[in-house]
Order: sequence, then structure tokens, then C-alpha cells
Amino acid sequence: MFQLRRFLVLEAEIDSIQGTHSIGALALKTSNLKLQLRNESRLWKVQYSTKVHRQAKTAMKTLSEYIRLTSSKLKLDVKNIDNLRYVMVCSLVPFGDGAPFFL
Repeated sequence: MFQLRRFLVLEAEIDSIQGTHSIGALALKTSNLKLQLRNESRLWKVQYSTKVHRQAKTAMKTLSEYIRLTSSKLKLDVKNIDNLRYVMVCSLVPFGDGAPFFL
């Protein structure tokens, strides 16, 4: 999200560039340069958004698979102490830094 804001700020800076830039007796038109810079910024935003989307999609698939596997393990009937131990081990969830906690 921070990167997208940077691109918006960059586009605002590009838009604030004057249409002509005078250097002594020479006047440079910057409209084509501004247009190209704006287009590059938009392409960067699209590429960044696509990358973030892919990462989020992968994370969601991993999480969904984990939830599916864990919930199927937790649905087991506990009939003896070994089954209870198995269910308790399955209920330990690695969280963030890998430290387990109980559901």
C-alpha cells in the first residue's frame, strides 16, 4: 500500500512540472517527457499491484488449505487418550513468529 502512495506522489510531482523549461535562450517542451513519465508510473503501479495480488492469492490458498486440513483433523471423535493427544497436537497452530497457541 505504501508503494502505491509513492507512485501517486510521483505522478503529482510529474504533473507539477512546467510545460516548458527555459535554459537561457533555450526553451524545452516537457509535455512528451511528462506523458512518458506518467505512463511509466502507471505501468509500475500495475506491475506492483499484480505482484501483490499474486502474493495474496498464494497466501490465501495456503491458509485455506491449512484450515481445511486442520478442521478435518479436529472433527475426529475423541474416544481415548491417544485420540485426545492427536487432537490437541492438531490444535496447536503456529502463529506469526512460529510460536504455537491453542485455538
